[in-house]
Amino acid sequence: MAAAGLFGVPAVAGDWSTEVEPENPVFKYDAYAGAEATSHSRSFYGGMTASLSGDIRVDGFRVRSAAGYGTYSYTSPRWNGITRVPMAFSGTQTFTDLMLGYQHAFGPWIVKVFAGGNQDQHLIAPFDNENAVQGQQRGFKAAVETWLNIDDVAFIQSETSWSQVFDTYGGRIRAGLRLNPALSAGLEGAVNGNAAYDTGRLGAFGRFEWTRGEVSASGGLAGDRANVTGGYGTVALMFRF
Repeated sequence: MAAAGLFGVPAVAGDWSTEVEPENPVFKYDAYAGAEATSHSRSFYGGMTASLSGDIRVDGFRVRSAAGYGTYSYTSPRWNGITRVPMAFSGTQTFTDLMLGYQHAFGPWIVKVFAGGNQDQHLIAPFDNENAVQGQQRGFKAAVETWLNIDDVAFIQSETSWSQVFDTYGGRIRAGLRLNPALSAGLEGAVNGNAAYDTGRLGAFGRFEWTRGEVSASGGLAGDRANVTGGYGTVALMFRF
């Protein structure tokens, strides 16, 4: 097993409204924060999106910045001078993003596209000479987020991203039902990783929204290509102003 890619697609709560009533307040920004945990990793992130063309809930250009920090551990066989023996490693990851994006609604299908720069750093102790995902790099990053209202009750949400830095990728899809105007729940699946690590998740989520924001949480089963399995949990909060 190699170093974990802690930050695939963050579980950022999104705003998918396409109509703003005249009497409603206009929101130009949303701030978000979240945390994720598995049996061998912990991560925290936060950021802000600013509209460059009116209310952030309608079509237009926007700019997004984000940053995060995480810790992880793994065990992998390494040569000790006589034979290969299991060795334990611990790592930390930090990242920053700055991307320009655009949102457009195609009827019930809303699409957000972002592109920009990403900086990512992995520090591993002891130094792992068989792991290419170490040190600090900068490069291009792109992300696509979609929301499809199937009807008044059912929806599908997806998020994908890829970064040139360490060939980092992430993807998540959610299928949900609105239990009432504020509360929704459903199932989710996700994958993320980098040049040295791949992991997948399958679980359930809950989401509560109000005029100024939303909070969501999810949990379920996680596994990776080194056959390390366990649970995962996420929580995310978004606030508009």
